[in-house]
Amino acid sequence: MESATQLTESVLLVSKTEIQKNLDFLASFEALGSPFVAVQFLDGKPEFYRSSANGFAHTKNFQVEEVFVDLQHFIKYLKILPSAFEMSVAPNGTLQLYAKGSSVGYQTFFVHTTSKSQAGFQRYILGGRNTDFLAHTFAGLDVRHIETKYMSGNPTFSNGKVLIPLTLGTVIWSAEFLPLTCEYSPKFSFLKLVSGRASVFDMHLTDNGYWTATVDGLTVHLKGQGPDTRMFRRQTLPGTEICKFTADALLGGLSGAASFIGGTDFVTVDPKSGITIRDEFGLPAQWTLDEGLSWQKFSISGAQAKLVANTLKQSQDEYVVLSDVPTDTAPLLRFTRGNFAVNIPL
Repeated sequence: MESATQLTESVLLVSKTEIQKNLDFLASFEALGSPFVAVQFLDGKPEFYRSSANGFAHTKNFQVEEVFVDLQHFIKYLKILPSAFEMSVAPNGTLQLYAKGSSVGYQTFFVHTTSKSQAGFQRYILGGRNTDFLAHTFAGLDVRHIETKYMSGNPTFSNGKVLIPLTLGTVIWSAEFLPLTCEYSPKFSFLKLVSGRASVFDMHLTDNGYWTATVDGLTVHLKGQGPDTRMFRRQTLPGTEICKFTADALLGGLSGAASFIGGTDFVTVDPKSGITIRDEFGLPAQWTLDEGLSWQKFSISGAQAKLVANTLKQSQDEYVVLSDVPTDTAPLLRFTRGNFAVNIPL
């Protein structure tokens, strides 16, 4: 392996597309991450690493940090560079990007580079491999529609269910192949990386509670946490069915209503008038629901309507069941479709 001193003489011709993909992943894998990314030149290509308060992520062959550069500064310059450019380390230890050609002339950029002590990287003891999971364990759940600003806690993974607590309500997803018990639940940032259509490989939990997976060619390790058993018990209490809506009518109406109003504006669901709102100009809009059903009129926010619609659209069941769930605190309205449910506090 080359040392950092030897790298000052090296010049690599690199592909912009692959580097952008890797850096975008490292920028988004965890909110509480270092602003710097470590770069290692190995076998004629750059490898990358970034740590966070909860774990770290890296490209497949990364081994040892050699230079430390500002992640956003690097991404900014990539946007204006051509599809192929040269990357090297200048004699003063600064990462240098260089491009030439008839369309770009000569371009040289120096990415803000710092020392290891200033990069704020942390080290972690992962422990041995403890529990293996199928790569597609969370493929049936897509959480990309959930905005992190609404998170009120970490997900809880227990009894074959995943619960995601939000200020808007709670998303619940169940699957027969999920383990009944799990000592450490994955953080939302990890769940977001491995759920839905993500290309996941080799997912497992370590002895020290780190969820590990290779996603889109990069490996991520994020510390899990113990399940919130009190929240889980409250949010999974049995409810009493109020009525059963045709899913297309209810979810289409909630989605349409949410698109016309803000997140804090109200959507009213009434057995007589259906789903109604007033838009930004105070004008009314209405979506019809099933006839002959009876329920007590209720109102939810635009953000809650969007959450219910986007979550339950992942199921193909014909009906959405509305239930009343009494708890030891505030009662809940539960919308259930197939193996998805959303609890909305009243």
